[in-house]
Amino acid sequence: MFNTNNHYQLHTARQVELEAEAEEYRLRSSVKKADRNAFRKRVGTKLISLGQKLAQQQEPEAQLVFSARR
Repeated sequence: MFNTNNHYQLHTARQVELEAEAEEYRLRSSVKKADRNAFRKRVGTKLISLGQKLAQQQEPEAQLVFSARR
Protein backbone atom coordinates (compact mmCIF):
# COMPACT_ATOMS: atom_id res chain seq x y z
CA MET A 1 0.00 0.00 0.00
CA PHE A 2 2.75 2.46 0.95
CA ASN A 3 6.20 2.76 -0.51
CA THR A 4 8.79 1.33 1.87
CA ASN A 5 11.04 4.39 1.41
CA ASN A 6 8.24 6.86 2.10
CA HIS A 7 9.20 7.25 5.77
CA TYR A 8 12.85 7.72 4.86
CA GLN A 9 11.99 10.32 2.23
CA LEU A 10 9.83 12.25 4.69
CA HIS A 11 12.56 12.08 7.30
CA THR A 12 15.17 13.31 4.83
CA ALA A 13 12.97 16.17 3.63
CA ARG A 14 12.25 17.26 7.20
CA GLN A 15 15.94 17.06 8.08
CA VAL A 16 16.79 19.34 5.15
CA GLU A 17 14.14 21.83 6.30
CA LEU A 18 15.48 21.80 9.87
CA GLU A 19 19.04 22.34 8.68
CA ALA A 20 17.95 25.29 6.53
CA GLU A 21 16.10 26.83 9.47
CA ALA A 22 19.12 26.35 11.73
CA GLU A 23 21.43 27.96 9.16
CA GLU A 24 19.07 30.92 8.82
CA TYR A 25 18.96 31.28 12.61
CA ARG A 26 22.77 31.21 12.81
CA LEU A 27 23.03 33.88 10.11
CA ARG A 28 20.47 36.11 11.81
CA SER A 29 22.13 35.77 15.19
CA SER A 30 25.54 36.48 13.69
CA VAL A 31 24.19 39.72 12.19
CA LYS A 32 22.90 40.83 15.57
CA LYS A 33 26.18 40.06 17.33
CA ALA A 34 28.73 41.17 14.76
CA ASP A 35 29.22 44.21 12.59
CA ARG A 36 28.40 44.30 8.90
CA ASN A 37 31.92 43.50 7.75
CA ALA A 38 31.99 40.24 9.68
CA PHE A 39 28.61 39.30 8.22
CA ARG A 40 29.78 40.09 4.67
CA LYS A 41 32.89 38.00 5.22
CA ARG A 42 30.84 35.03 6.46
CA VAL A 43 28.39 35.24 3.54
CA GLY A 44 31.27 35.63 1.08
CA THR A 45 32.97 32.56 2.50
CA LYS A 46 29.75 30.55 2.17
CA LEU A 47 29.29 31.69 -1.44
CA ILE A 48 32.86 30.72 -2.31
CA SER A 49 32.30 27.32 -0.71
CA LEU A 50 29.07 26.88 -2.67
CA GLY A 51 30.83 27.84 -5.91
CA GLN A 52 33.57 25.29 -5.27
CA LYS A 53 30.99 22.56 -4.63
CA LEU A 54 29.15 23.45 -7.83
CA ALA A 55 32.39 23.41 -9.80
CA GLN A 56 33.14 19.90 -8.53
CA GLN A 57 29.75 18.52 -9.55
CA GLN A 58 29.69 16.49 -12.72
CA GLU A 59 26.12 17.41 -13.61
CA PRO A 60 25.87 20.14 -16.25
CA GLU A 61 22.91 21.83 -14.59
CA ALA A 62 22.60 22.93 -11.00
CA GLN A 63 19.56 24.58 -9.52
CA LEU A 64 19.93 27.03 -6.69
CA VAL A 65 17.03 27.97 -4.48
CA PHE A 66 17.27 30.98 -2.23
CA SER A 67 14.63 31.50 0.40
CA ALA A 68 13.76 34.85 1.92
CA ARG A 69 11.64 34.30 5.00
CA ARG A 70 10.58 37.10 7.25
